[in-house]
Amino acid sequence: MINEVRLIGNLGTDPEMRESSYGSIANLSIATSEGYKDKKTGEWINKTEWHRVVAFGFTADSAEKLSKGDQVYVAGSLQTRKWTDNDGNDRYTTEVKARTIRKLGRANRNRTTETRGSDNFNDHSFNNSTGEDVPF
Repeated sequence: MINEVRLIGNLGTDPEMRESSYGSIANLSIATSEGYKDKKTGEWINKTEWHRVVAFGFTADSAEKLSKGDQVYVAGSLQTRKWTDNDGNDRYTTEVKARTIRKLGRANRNRTTETRGSDNFNDHSFNNSTGEDVPF
């Protein structure tokens, strides 16, 4: 079985950082977009999709250096968490659990924010950032 996600997009906000008994946690909002040509009008249509991303430990520490608008590469897996809202209702959130986060862009190629993982975007092996299970 495979549970792998790869995204290239832009940060919608600065990463939200917090500490837990397990270490650093970063929450990110990443926008990806794709375009298509409307068959009826011939107009080019852009569609933006927003992704919730969470990072732990060393990966979260690296994400702290990012800021709104940065183009990033994220590799990880999908996870769904269950939580209870203030009214006692069960809620579910699906997000990307990041193993690798890299800052991309031409403005300063030598300044890359990288966590453990492969330098080759086509390599399907990624290392866990903490090696620990983190309860939600």
